[in-house]
Amino acid sequence: IYRDIANKNKGKQNKAIEYFLANLNLKLLHNLIEDYSHDDRNIIMDDIKSIDLDKVIYNEIEFDVDKEVKGYLIEVKEENLIYRTQDRIEETLFAIENLYNRYKRGGKQTAGPPLARQLMINYLLLYNHFNVNCIIYDSFKRYKNLTEKVFKGMILSYNTPDWGITYFSKFIIMEAILNIYPQSLQELLKNESDILVEEGCVEILLKRLNNFTSCIYNDGLFADSPYENELLASQLQFWSFEDRFTNIFANIFTVLSRLDISKDKFRNCVAPLLKFLRTEKVLYWFDLKELSQFIKTRGNAFEAKDLIEILKICIEFDKYGNNKYSELLITIPESINKFYPDYRFDNRKLISLAILNNTADDGTISDYHNLIWLSKICSEICKDILHKEFETFLNTSFSISFYEELIRIADYDINNKEYFKIYSEKVNSGKAQSRKYGKHKFTDFLFINYVLILYNYNIDLSRPEIKLLTDLNDFEVWILNPDQFNYNKFVANWLIDLDFSAVLDKLKGNDEIGKKIEIQLADKFDPKLAEMLYKYFKNIHN
Repeated sequence: IYRDIANKNKGKQNKAIEYFLANLNLKLLHNLIEDYSHDDRNIIMDDIKSIDLDKVIYNEIEFDVDKEVKGYLIEVKEENLIYRTQDRIEETLFAIENLYNRYKRGGKQTAGPPLARQLMINYLLLYNHFNVNCIIYDSFKRYKNLTEKVFKGMILSYNTPDWGITYFSKFIIMEAILNIYPQSLQELLKNESDILVEEGCVEILLKRLNNFTSCIYNDGLFADSPYENELLASQLQFWSFEDRFTNIFANIFTVLSRLDISKDKFRNCVAPLLKFLRTEKVLYWFDLKELSQFIKTRGNAFEAKDLIEILKICIEFDKYGNNKYSELLITIPESINKFYPDYRFDNRKLISLAILNNTADDGTISDYHNLIWLSKICSEICKDILHKEFETFLNTSFSISFYEELIRIADYDINNKEYFKIYSEKVNSGKAQSRKYGKHKFTDFLFINYVLILYNYNIDLSRPEIKLLTDLNDFEVWILNPDQFNYNKFVANWLIDLDFSAVLDKLKGNDEIGKKIEIQLADKFDPKLAEMLYKYFKNIHN
């Protein structure tokens, strides 16, 4: 296209700028067609390499443009505008960061320039330069990095009292979705659970989500039989296009997860999303992770039946060893349990398929971690099917982490069979090799997780299985039997690594612990210990 524009406008009166821009874009295409695999690739690359922009400016169009325009074209070729704008953006971002940190330290500002507005003006100059002049520079890393810096500045401003923005504009939200790399956008927004946006922004985003999800398929004869859009599929064969496509998908849901979206507003997005998920072949687990997060936080934007439809797609397309749908298989039942606690899943055929998907072809290896949450929302019949498979797995390949998750998530009865005994034995034999836990390294992660199971689920500490743990240090002996412990050996600092409400609630009111904390605080003050003293032990020891 650009070669055709250049050829048509070469030497034509009043077409010098179009001719220059066509040649400039041809040069910029060089890196974008590296993954272009068609037969004419080398011809195109040779054509691009042959373009001399200095020759275009100084020879071919020199007498067709005035001095000022020629100077501007030189500026464009040399990318001087980009560098100047980049400097101004970085200077403004630095000022925004300083102001944010000042308020974070408890300071104030009584007068100053509108920094967020300045940042946006500079970015808009750059945006208009490329878009009004139809320059394809927004595909390049420097432009994307500048978008990231501007969006970072907006987030800092949003979190700055008195001087910050109070909502995000539609424009900057769309720029972030289109240009920032997914990992960077997730990092920028990781501390933002809810953000306010300009009026109408949510509706525009949902409309564009529909446009995006609808483009990958054509409707079949039946509602649930979409088929691939061959034109888009051919474009997705190119890595650069596929990369941008999947990035946009992830970014849309990264942003939507932080917006207030009602079921009413989201209703029209469900059908295209389901068809998209049935048709797409390019997303990876890390792309779907953002959809998963959206379902986890905004699951009430869906009907329960819609969440089940997504779950069905995941089960039908899943297979052993494939981690593409792993997070969705966990998150969807978790979201249903949260937003639709009375719903019960009763599709035995899908349950059987889910079990098969998590079993190796020869039947020798199984991994059912992804199905524990599913058992939480199942009918009794389906739950029995799953638990039977879980127990077969525990009988043949007992897993500490799997058993712990069964107790935590599925309310599995610890009195069932002898699994709690096996669990205690496995913890005892494995804790010496486990990674050390906490600031003071008094114990290991395997042991502390065992303790949390005991305390969180009110397990009787006098159970004989607990006595299977041997070679314990004083800290471990104490936490397994605090009522019978010799408190002459107690160390108050043990509590620093035990900041769990379930544990501290059980220890609450222990006079011996209160005395030891006071002695420790008199020797060396620790704010965490002081807080524990007054919250859990001070009420009886004065």
